[in-house]
Amino acid sequence: MESKSGTWDAFIASPARVTSFSMRLTLQSPKLDRMGRKHNIGRRTEPCRLAIGLQSKGSWRQTANLMLLKILRAALACGLPLIPGVGSGQVSQEIGGSLLCSEQVAVMSTWRGEHLQGVSFISLSSGSTEWRAILDKIIDVRPTVAGSTVAAIGDGFHTIYGLSKATGDVLWQKETGSRILESDGKYFYVLTEDERILQALDPASGNVVWSLRLPYLKSSFYSHHVHGGRLYSASVVVDLAKKAIVHVFPDEPIVNAMAFGEHGEILTGDEHGVVRIYNHAFKRLRRIRTGGKEIVELETAGRDVLVSTEERRSGLYHAAFAVVTQQGKKRWQLGWPPDNLPGAALFAVADRDVVLMEPDLTWAKLWLTSRKLSTGQLNWKTDPGLGGQPALCGNRVYLTDGERVRRFDLRSGPETTAPK
Repeated sequence: MESKSGTWDAFIASPARVTSFSMRLTLQSPKLDRMGRKHNIGRRTEPCRLAIGLQSKGSWRQTANLMLLKILRAALACGLPLIPGVGSGQVSQEIGGSLLCSEQVAVMSTWRGEHLQGVSFISLSSGSTEWRAILDKIIDVRPTVAGSTVAAIGDGFHTIYGLSKATGDVLWQKETGSRILESDGKYFYVLTEDERILQALDPASGNVVWSLRLPYLKSSFYSHHVHGGRLYSASVVVDLAKKAIVHVFPDEPIVNAMAFGEHGEILTGDEHGVVRIYNHAFKRLRRIRTGGKEIVELETAGRDVLVSTEERRSGLYHAAFAVVTQQGKKRWQLGWPPDNLPGAALFAVADRDVVLMEPDLTWAKLWLTSRKLSTGQLNWKTDPGLGGQPALCGNRVYLTDGERVRRFDLRSGPETTAPK
């Protein structure tokens, strides 16, 4: 049988560490073998190199689905943000790109072999791909949109490309060393390679409009995205209109996750399972314990706080999802059997419900589910055939299989097809 192998190396900044994720693949249908070893994961600077051993006697599709699940969980062990956190307003960033609900389009990169490659502009209403661009380029930082331009970082974090939102034509490209790419709709935001200067780029030309020197950071800059005119990170908060730093977080505990309340509250989650709630001026209002350990994902729904946590005990990872009040009272919780790889729950809030990706008891399959926020009662459950963090627009749930955007009915769960 024909076999092929390749190597994927990605250098990623996480709030807890700077990591290197390397994977050697040997593919031989219908059996998939992944050989290698796992190094200890250290704080801040120690590298993490993971490889996955997998043998399956099932069908090739079953093997591929199990492979994807193991890749997602192994990547989480290295702090690799395969699926960025929840975006704000009409732009969601959960599908490996940007989902513009108001325009019913998605801008994303797709899997080509072992890499994310190129940029695609997809209509959510028709399901058709409007254009594809820079297909020969490996994409290191997911694409985003500002003005009439789509930007993405590729070539080993060396180049930022500006593409026409209408046609996909390359408008400009320039050297960069940035490992972040953010947008407030007006400008793109990147860092210099030493992470000492934040730059605002004109989307039409790529030229630097303004820049801001950052304080010395002990750990790598990890972005929690733009919200309400501010760029939030695990270390500093920048007011983009004032072009000034308005808050500096302490080095410890590390801000692993961030969310925003309906009345302007700012919530941070740390590696000890603690949520801190601040007002808009960063006066701390309260501090609550969620009952878990390291908070991986954090969101709010009304007066409730939703947390996805993981804890390592006796060499095994224990994952849980909980809904708690802002006073720390737990409404309900889900827990999963311990395993040798992390597998924190991925979720998205949908009005009075929450949509989750839930593993089965053997961790061999992920289920797309909807539960009532108040009680945890199951509304529906469907097999999506893939993993990833759900993104919501209107009454649809969106996931990607790396080639196309798939959509599911938010009210009942089944996959829906685009109108013809």
